[in-house]
Amino acid sequence: MKTRRGGAWLGGGKGPDGGSGPAGGGGRGRGRRGGALQALARVLTVLACVALVGAFALATMLPPLTSLGELLAMLDNRTLLGLSRFVRGDAPGWVWTWVVLPLLMRPVWLLPVAVGVVLGGLAITLRNPGAPTSPRWKL
Repeated sequence: MKTRRGGAWLGGGKGPDGGSGPAGGGGRGRGRRGGALQALARVLTVLACVALVGAFALATMLPPLTSLGELLAMLDNRTLLGLSRFVRGDAPGWVWTWVVLPLLMRPVWLLPVAVGVVLGGLAITLRNPGAPTSPRWKL
C-alpha cells in the first residue's frame, strides 16, 4: 500500500494510479498551457454570463417580441441603412438575404442567448480537456 508522507508519495514518487498527484492523471491541466486554457475558460464563462444576463434584461425591459431590426431603428434610423450598405457593398448578395435579414427579424433577446450558449459550451469544453470521465466510457 502506498501512502503519502511529507508531501511525496512513497514508492517512486507516483500517485496510486501512476500519476503525479494523489488521484493520478499525470498533472493534466497544469503548466503554462493548462493555466492559459483555464484562464480562457474563465473569461469565456464571464462573457457567457454577461450575454445571458443581457438577454434577460432585453427580454424583460423591451416590449414582447421586439425584433433586432426594430431595436436598431429605435436607436437610430441610419443604422439599418448603414448596415445594408456595408453588407451589400462588401459581401455577396446572399449574405444580406439569407443571413442578415433573418437575424434582424428575430427577437432582440435571441442573439445574446445564442452567443451565451456558444460561449458557455466553449468554456465547458476548455475546462474539461481530454477523455470523458463518465463511468459508461470506462469499459
